[in-house]
Amino acid sequence: SAESAAAWALAINLLAEADGKSLAPDIVSFTAAISVCSRARRWVEALDLLAEAFARGLQLNVQLCSAAVTACSRGAHWPRALRLLQGMRRWSGPQPNVITYNAVLSGLDKAGCWEMALELLGNLREDSVNPDLIT
Repeated sequence: SAESAAAWALAINLLAEADGKSLAPDIVSFTAAISVCSRARRWVEALDLLAEAFARGLQLNVQLCSAAVTACSRGAHWPRALRLLQGMRRWSGPQPNVITYNAVLSGLDKAGCWEMALELLGNLREDSVNPDLIT
């Protein structure tokens, strides 16, 4: 929607403004901005924000990473969403949760990749993540 299109640009501008006024954006700020990008299906910008949060040395959390995964999935770029989830599984940092898995599964469903979705469900069990009604 036009509202989502304007919101993602505003979110990125607000982060830049805060930074310019010596108000260092925190993990919550980055998560909120990535979520706005996700709603506008702006996955490239969402990944840029994820990379910036990492470069700033912020402690990445599952909410931030799941927001980036969701942005990729909503942006019809499920391969990137899947790679992010796989990266989370290998990191010593935040581990994927049911929201992370659901985001990738949604992208796979929309793309008709049911075999990969079934494989991902197996990973969900390996990671001791309990499926919910959405899964």
